[in-house]
Parts: sequence; structure tokens; C-alpha cells
Amino acid sequence: MAAEGVHSVVDAVNNLLMLFGIHVSRRPPTPEHPFGHGKELYFWSLIVAVVIFGVGCGISVYEGTMRLIYPTELGRPVWNYLVLLVAFLADGLTFLIAYREFKPHQGRRGIWRGIRASKDPTKFAVVLEDGAATIGIGLAVLGVWLSQISGDARYDAAASVLIGLLLGAVALVLGTESKNLLVGESASRETVLAIRSTVEADPDVVA
Repeated sequence: MAAEGVHSVVDAVNNLLMLFGIHVSRRPPTPEHPFGHGKELYFWSLIVAVVIFGVGCGISVYEGTMRLIYPTELGRPVWNYLVLLVAFLADGLTFLIAYREFKPHQGRRGIWRGIRASKDPTKFAVVLEDGAATIGIGLAVLGVWLSQISGDARYDAAASVLIGLLLGAVALVLGTESKNLLVGESASRETVLAIRSTVEADPDVVA
């Protein structure tokens, strides 16, 4: 539950960072930045990855590890289930909305290839975060339930570690994609071929 609480706070902060990134990336060109500020969006998505890894992953793994070493007494799980149910409904809904927004950019590719090909971190970052949040809630429910039926709180602690590792994986993917976009990567092969065929179709183009 503590890991999911941290996860929710990190998600909220990250969404604010992404909104700020969208805002500053739309600033017009200036003499100091003649090509505009579009890459600000990639920078802030990289900061989001750092926050997910440092805060979300770090605290969740630490909390879970400490509870594995020093187990605590079990409380009343009914409140846990109620909170997790509300969280699942909220995160599940936002994931569906985010995926619906992302799907046109995905095209016929699978979701993983769609993320790799996307040039807009505001689209795939939300899909990654909300997808991880939904899976994390499932892990939290499983940990609470196993602890309840077994009387061993270490199952809940193990779920916290797994949630932390899940956040670490999301941070790694988001950080890698943001770094590639920030450094500069080519358009997708399909886009390059479409541009080439369009140009070569012009009768004035020799080669």
C-alpha cells in the first residue's frame, strides 16, 4: 500500500512535469534559440524518468526490503481493498483514455513498436505510467490477499519490491526513449520510404 501510495504521488508529479514541458516547448523561437523550444518536451520527459526511478522505484524497493527484513503486524485489509478498487477504476480509465489517444500514432504496429517509433513522449509516457499503475495495483492486491490468508506480512512486502522493479523498468524505457529523442534520431523507416517515394514520383527529380 505504501508503494502504491508513492506510485500515485509520483504519477501526479510526473503529469504536472509533462504539462509544464508541453507549455514551455510551445514557446516561439528567440535569438538565443532560433530553432524554437520543441526539445524542452524531451528534456522534461527525461526528468520524469529520473523521478520515476529515483523516487518511485527507490522508495518502493527500499520499503519492501525493510519489511521483508523486519515484518510488521497485519492490519484490517478491508480498507486496503477499497482504496485499491478506487485506484484501479481511476487508473484503468485513464489508461484506456491514454491508449485510445496513442493508438492512431501506433498504427498497425504492436504497442512496443509504437512506443519505439513515437516522437511524442506525452503520448507514450502516459500509456507506460498508467499501464504500470494498473499492473502495480494488481500486485498490491495480490500481496495484501496472500498476507491475509497466510498471516505472513512478507507477501505484501514482496509485492512492494515487485512494484518498485516495475517502476524501474518503466523508467528505463522512458529514459532511453527520451534520451534518443533529445540526442536526435531518424524518422521511422516507413516515414523515410514514404518521403522518398513522394519525391521520386516528381518527374523533375532525377535521383
